[in-house]
Amino acid sequence: MIGIDIGFGFTKVAKDRAEVGKFPTWIAYYDSSMESVEPIEFEGSRSYVVGEYASYSKQRIDLADVNLLITFMPLIVEYAKRGYSFDGEVVSGLSPKHYALYKENAKFRERLSFLKRVVLVIDRWTYACSEAKRRFKTGAKPKGVFACASWGTYAKTGNSFE
Repeated sequence: MIGIDIGFGFTKVAKDRAEVGKFPTWIAYYDSSMESVEPIEFEGSRSYVVGEYASYSKQRIDLADVNLLITFMPLIVEYAKRGYSFDGEVVSGLSPKHYALYKENAKFRERLSFLKRVVLVIDRWTYACSEAKRRFKTGAKPKGVFACASWGTYAKTGNSFE
């Protein structure tokens, strides 16, 4: 299982409770003049490039709000899975404001249904998971939702639950 923290600036990826990498949360339409770039077909409609590759495109998509971020979240996750050679379950987190939208909006929930778990990021130290119906505090400064990728491991390693 991996944890992905998709931010408006950068996306961070973690596995086994350690950061394995990050890339700019940039998306652009694929242009056939882009050499040595493998595009990702998304929802059968168009091909896109993600991360640094998007900086070479004249057709960048500005992820200016949470609606666009959630719309393109599956594409960003697919890019991360390819880039880090991972083919397993993914956990991601949302801020309290965005988590409230997720809980209230069936379209958002459906959009993110590919995730193993969506976690509420309360603050830099505290996370909550509705499936587990409890919160946990990490014993060390976490980076995004990385701790959430090993939810069960945290329960077994002395981190406190509320």
